[in-house]
Amino acid sequence: MGVQKYSINLSDHLLNSTKELAEIENFVSQIRAPMCPGYVSEKYPVNQKILNAMFRHKMHGEWGWEKDPLVDPTLGKGVEGDFSKKLDSGLNVFVEVEFGNVASIFRDLFKFIYMKVIGTYDVGILIVPCGKDNFSKEIEGIYSFEGVKKVLDESKGSISVPVLLLGIEPDRSQDIDCYALEPNWYPNRDLEVGEKSPWKSQSKDFWDDFVARHEDKLF
Repeated sequence: MGVQKYSINLSDHLLNSTKELAEIENFVSQIRAPMCPGYVSEKYPVNQKILNAMFRHKMHGEWGWEKDPLVDPTLGKGVEGDFSKKLDSGLNVFVEVEFGNVASIFRDLFKFIYMKVIGTYDVGILIVPCGKDNFSKEIEGIYSFEGVKKVLDESKGSISVPVLLLGIEPDRSQDIDCYALEPNWYPNRDLEVGEKSPWKSQSKDFWDDFVARHEDKLF
């Protein structure tokens, strides 16, 4: 259990011994799966909105990474990543935390390639769920660490940018029942007429507030 790693184009060498990577790896190795069975469907009990908010809480809120960085400032909004930071070593690092499908993975890889070509960033970090214990399958339409590793391994000659792939492999005995954290919320009580379930909210601020309220339980 913990974090899986796979490196191409010396990304591990470039990032090795940096405190920023140590913080990310330590966080990923200890992350707990936020469970909300029925939030999307019984088939996908892991709440990816909460997972993303947990990363924002740590990386932006605690460690000062810029969130929603532009791949290319000349392109403007619409082509962002999740986090970026200039490390003490001088490296500019661009991070994607991906809980999407295979198409999302290829978009991430193209961002890494383009950022290197135009010189905005030096190294890409891609964080995805592992397939062990069905973790990746319990999140909506997710491509796993194992699948992304295969793509990177077979594309080594085509991708010149340094990319470090990190796989989230949580201890499933430490899963968190997130419904229990808000006992007055649906599905712990019936909705009133016309009331919408707060669990259906798509607002990042909503989930960021949720994680901040329960950080002592989630981390």
